Amino acid sequence: MVKDPVGDELLDQVVRRINEAAIRYGFSEEEKIEFTIAFIQFLPYVPDKVSARADEYPKYPAETLITNEGDCEDTSILAAALLRKMGYKVALLFLSHEKHAAVGVAGPFYGSYYEVDGVKYFYLETTGEGYRIGEIPSDFTDTRAYVYPVG
Repeated sequence: MVKDPVGDELLDQVVRRINEAAIRYGFSEEEKIEFTIAFIQFLPYVPDKVSARADEYPKYPAETLITNEGDCEDTSILAAALLRKMGYKVALLFLSHEKHAAVGVAGPFYGSYYEVDGVKYFYLETTGEGYRIGEIPSDFTDTRAYVYPVG
């Protein structure tokens, strides 16, 4: 779903706007990623049972943008798609014991990360506001994750 070409034009427009803001305000790479995540964290959290009347309904990235809402896997898929289009190496993270999804971004950052094949994917929380690169919500008691790098 992260690489699905449907909605590419919309995602490209969002990436252009993010890049323009990053240039205008002189963001570092880390600040640009956190700006992107803040945009996604601002989307209202709406569970699938409410938005799709289904137990599980992962949305395509453009679908999450158009509906302006989503749950953790929706916003994680969107974040991974945008960051990938921006040239970052990303992974989807599934914390099965927490029934939660997030994103990992490769880079020289600090904080919590998951390593796969020598690549450190730093945790990015896409729901709730104010979480920074490498910061896992403190209420998660088990932070083991399945890590799916997105090529």
